Amino acid sequence: MKTKQIIEMSADDLQEAISSTLEGIVRESAFARFEGRQVSTQTACEIFNINKRTLYRYIGAGLIHTLDREGEEDYKFDLRELLETNVLKHKRISTWKRQKSLQTP
Repeated sequence: MKTKQIIEMSADDLQEAISSTLEGIVRESAFARFEGRQVSTQTACEIFNINKRTLYRYIGAGLIHTLDREGEEDYKFDLRELLETNVLKHKRISTWKRQKSLQTP
Protein backbone atom coordinates (compact mmCIF):
# COMPACT_ATOMS: atom_id res chain seq x y z
CA MET A 1 0.00 0.00 0.00
CA LYS A 2 1.40 3.39 -1.01
CA THR A 3 1.05 6.28 1.34
CA LYS A 4 1.36 9.95 0.60
CA GLN A 5 2.68 12.42 3.06
CA ILE A 6 1.39 15.95 2.90
CA ILE A 7 3.50 18.63 4.47
CA GLU A 8 2.08 21.98 5.36
CA MET A 9 4.51 24.87 5.36
CA SER A 10 4.45 28.60 4.99
CA ALA A 11 5.84 30.39 1.96
CA ASP A 12 8.79 31.57 4.06
CA ASP A 13 9.57 28.00 5.17
CA LEU A 14 9.39 26.80 1.56
CA GLN A 15 11.67 29.60 0.41
CA GLU A 16 14.15 28.77 3.18
CA ALA A 17 14.11 25.06 2.26
CA ILE A 18 14.70 25.79 -1.42
CA SER A 19 17.39 28.36 -0.63
CA SER A 20 19.17 25.93 1.68
CA THR A 21 19.09 23.17 -0.93
CA LEU A 22 20.37 25.44 -3.69
CA GLU A 23 23.09 26.80 -1.43
CA GLY A 24 24.28 23.24 -0.80
CA ILE A 25 24.33 22.44 -4.51
CA VAL A 26 26.27 25.61 -5.34
CA ARG A 27 28.73 25.02 -2.50
CA GLU A 28 29.28 21.43 -3.61
CA SER A 29 30.08 22.44 -7.17
CA ALA A 30 32.19 25.44 -6.14
CA PHE A 31 34.45 23.49 -3.77
CA ALA A 32 34.62 20.21 -5.71
CA ARG A 33 37.63 21.38 -7.71
CA PHE A 34 39.68 21.66 -4.51
CA GLU A 35 39.11 18.00 -3.54
CA GLY A 36 42.36 16.25 -2.61
CA ARG A 37 44.54 19.37 -2.54
CA GLN A 38 46.64 19.62 0.59
CA VAL A 39 47.79 22.89 2.13
CA SER A 40 50.20 23.74 4.94
CA THR A 41 49.62 25.22 8.37
CA GLN A 42 50.74 28.62 7.10
CA THR A 43 48.26 28.52 4.21
CA ALA A 44 45.43 27.51 6.57
CA CYS A 45 46.27 30.49 8.79
CA GLU A 46 46.19 32.79 5.76
CA ILE A 47 42.83 31.42 4.60
CA PHE A 48 41.20 32.20 7.95
CA ASN A 49 43.31 35.28 8.70
CA ILE A 50 44.35 33.82 12.07
CA ASN A 51 47.67 33.02 13.75
CA LYS A 52 49.07 29.53 14.41
CA ARG A 53 48.01 29.58 18.06
CA THR A 54 44.38 30.19 17.09
CA LEU A 55 44.57 27.51 14.40
CA TYR A 56 45.85 24.99 16.96
CA ARG A 57 42.97 25.94 19.30
CA TYR A 58 40.50 25.30 16.47
CA ILE A 59 42.16 21.94 15.80
CA GLY A 60 41.95 21.06 19.50
CA ALA A 61 38.29 22.05 19.59
CA GLY A 62 37.56 19.85 16.58
CA LEU A 63 36.55 22.76 14.34
CA ILE A 64 39.33 22.04 11.85
CA HIS A 65 40.59 18.59 10.93
CA THR A 66 44.15 17.73 9.95
CA LEU A 67 45.30 15.16 7.41
CA ASP A 68 48.72 14.32 8.76
CA ARG A 69 51.66 15.95 10.43
CA GLU A 70 55.03 16.89 9.00
CA GLY A 71 57.72 17.49 11.58
CA GLU A 72 56.98 18.93 14.98
CA GLU A 73 54.49 21.68 14.17
CA ASP A 74 53.44 21.57 10.53
CA TYR A 75 50.07 20.01 9.78
CA LYS A 76 48.53 19.34 6.39
CA PHE A 77 44.91 20.21 5.63
CA ASP A 78 42.44 19.34 2.91
CA LEU A 79 41.82 22.62 1.06
CA ARG A 80 38.20 21.79 0.26
CA GLU A 81 37.42 21.05 3.91
CA LEU A 82 39.08 24.30 5.01
CA LEU A 83 37.08 26.32 2.51
CA GLU A 84 33.85 24.69 3.67
CA THR A 85 34.61 25.37 7.34
CA ASN A 86 32.68 28.29 8.78
CA VAL A 87 35.30 29.70 11.14
CA LEU A 88 33.71 33.16 10.97
CA LYS A 89 30.62 31.77 12.68
CA HIS A 90 32.82 30.36 15.45
CA LYS A 91 34.61 33.69 15.79
CA ARG A 92 31.29 35.53 16.19
CA ILE A 93 30.08 33.03 18.81
CA SER A 94 33.37 33.28 20.74
CA THR A 95 33.25 37.08 20.64
CA TRP A 96 29.62 37.07 21.81
CA LYS A 97 30.43 34.72 24.71
CA ARG A 98 33.42 36.84 25.70
CA GLN A 99 31.36 40.04 25.63
CA LYS A 100 28.56 38.35 27.58
CA SER A 101 30.99 37.19 30.28
CA LEU A 102 32.38 40.72 30.62
CA GLN A 103 28.87 42.10 31.10
CA THR A 104 27.97 39.60 33.84
CA PRO A 105 28.77 41.08 37.29
